[in-house]
Amino acid sequence: MTLIAGGLTKPIQGGTKGAIAAIEEGVAEVEKGAELSAKSGQALEEILAQVSDVTNQITIAAQQQTSTTGEITTNIQKITSVVEQTARGVNETASAAATLSVQSEDLRRLVRHFNTG
Repeated sequence: MTLIAGGLTKPIQGGTKGAIAAIEEGVAEVEKGAELSAKSGQALEEILAQVSDVTNQITIAAQQQTSTTGEITTNIQKITSVVEQTARGVNETASAAATLSVQSEDLRRLVRHFNTG
């Protein structure tokens, strides 16, 4: 009977060892999978941080461009105002020159009148 029991236990022991080995291999694979999952999670967090940084940089750049555009608009308005003032000044100068020309011609006539008179 011992011989029979010994003969029956050897296959059971072999099967148990095989099952334990398979379980250990499965546990090792699960641990590798968990490790890879953790690494991929870290990689995704790094990517998300980089995307967030780029988004912030774009936002800051857009704000700076908006500010610069506002400054350019203000400066163009100031230049337009100066050009308009200059144009008015030129018109006033032209008008004054025309008036002076008429007065000069009147003065010449008066001087000729006195010289020939």
